[in-house]
Amino acid sequence: MWGALLCLPCGLLAALFVHPLRAALRLLTGPGRVRAAGEEVLSGATTFLAVLFVASFTPGLRVREPWAPALLAALLVALAGHAVAYADRRRAARGGNGRGSGGQDSGGQDSGGQDAGGQDAGGQDSGGQDSAP
Repeated sequence: MWGALLCLPCGLLAALFVHPLRAALRLLTGPGRVRAAGEEVLSGATTFLAVLFVASFTPGLRVREPWAPALLAALLVALAGHAVAYADRRRAARGGNGRGSGGQDSGGQDSGGQDAGGQDAGGQDSGGQDSAP
């Protein structure tokens, strides 16, 4: 039970350590593959550190080699992220947007997508959509 309670504070502590690296990555690289790969590596490092902190701060938990479960957790989180991205790409390729985002018509935005000119419904250029009831 202690491990579950410590997940959030340990995750925040890990994010605090990785945040300067994430900020430097965002400042020094432009949008693209390098930045996306760097974000993914930093996400894995955050997960790794969080699991290490949970393993070390949980009372009564004795782990002989804490890096092994931390590495496994980081790999599982990365694998889950790739599985979700793959499923989203397949859904977008089929033309369906089962969750309401990421499909062809929505442009990756909830409201005010590409058809609405990027503005709220009350904006001047609503792309032919009426905002009044």
